Amino acid sequence: MNETLTPAARITANVRALMHARGYERAKDLGARLNWNESKMSRALKGHRWPLEELDAIASALNVNASDLLRDPADYLPQASPISVGAGTHSPK
Repeated sequence: MNETLTPAARITANVRALMHARGYERAKDLGARLNWNESKMSRALKGHRWPLEELDAIASALNVNASDLLRDPADYLPQASPISVGAGTHSPK
């Protein structure tokens, strides 16, 4: 992917793809898991505003490590395997 992506844009791309891969049908489904209202989830996805203090919780809900959210989506996402929502542990690296 484009190397000029900001960290926030990388997080957004990875979160969107991982939501799909993990079975979250709507943004509000992930938002509910994070105890975020629809407005906060929408702002994060549309405005690329991700609270750094909540990256661990976001990553956990998507069953990845927080550092994975910052990876280049072109290099990372083809390797993201489907995991059902609520699966308990991170996949080994």
